[in-house]
Amino acid sequence: MTEGRPKNLTQPTCPVCGAEGLSWRQEHSSPDRSTTYSLHGCDRCGVEHWRPLEHPGAEFYQNEQVMIYRALHEAGDRNDPRFAKFFEEFPSVRGMRALDIGCSNGEFLAKLGAAGAEVWGIDIDTKALEIARSRGLRNIFALTASEFVDKAIRDELRFDLITAFDVVEHLTDPIGVLRQLSTILAPGGKFVGTVPNRRRLLVNQMPIDFPPHHFFRFDTASLEAALTKGGLLPVRVQAFQYNYSAMAALDLGQKSARRWIAHRQHAVPDDSTAAPPPSLRGRTSSLRRAKQALVRAYAMISTPVAYALEVPRQRGFKLYFAAEKA
Repeated sequence: MTEGRPKNLTQPTCPVCGAEGLSWRQEHSSPDRSTTYSLHGCDRCGVEHWRPLEHPGAEFYQNEQVMIYRALHEAGDRNDPRFAKFFEEFPSVRGMRALDIGCSNGEFLAKLGAAGAEVWGIDIDTKALEIARSRGLRNIFALTASEFVDKAIRDELRFDLITAFDVVEHLTDPIGVLRQLSTILAPGGKFVGTVPNRRRLLVNQMPIDFPPHHFFRFDTASLEAALTKGGLLPVRVQAFQYNYSAMAALDLGQKSARRWIAHRQHAVPDDSTAAPPPSLRGRTSSLRRAKQALVRAYAMISTPVAYALEVPRQRGFKLYFAAEKA
């Protein structure tokens, strides 16, 4: 990231409310792409978005080098607070036809199916979809939201429930996609999901919350505006705590520990795959154990502090939303 405003920057209009004269916030040079992105903020609706708005494509999400994506290529049943929040709000889904946008490895769909819903899912990560199908899920498609909407219209499919957990922030045209999805909601149908909260603490400490992973940053007001512009009626938009605060703390701890290790090893990179000389092996092993201890200590101290600061101010890591077909 850089602090100075770049020269000759064309001012875009807000993709959510259409306001002009957006505020330039910062730059980000992506380690995943040879691209420099600029963050723009709207003073009218509160949304922030990165430019250029260029989606990285399906192959990007199948990258085994990105830890959070690699984890989705494995079967697992986490106690995910996002899913727990959903079932608190909607304890009965029996008989509903439900579509999960960005269904990934099918963990949430499996829970919906077990609760009696007719489940459908889409994702562009074909590796994750293999895991979803291994769970016995059948109506799973490697399609974008726009492609699936076309299919649903052809097949005259309508859904009582559409979910999108941590999906909207990935889109380069969220309003367009929301409008399309609203057309396949049944009368009284619900649209439910989560996005990261841009008002949270440690907002710039998660590499995943930068492009080309995420393009939009929402707060409560801007998310309500986006849902409304997308043809939906917001029923609830609220902050809630999520364990990514611990991940942000771990990321800070990892960075601090790496710098310390690199210094102690005289610039021998901590993640080097080459075997160190015999004289350094014992030293390297000791330093890595020290690094792990530093990271754990950092997380133990910073995570509860961040949690204590966020909760009273309603600055939870996630925003949960529930909307209806307008």
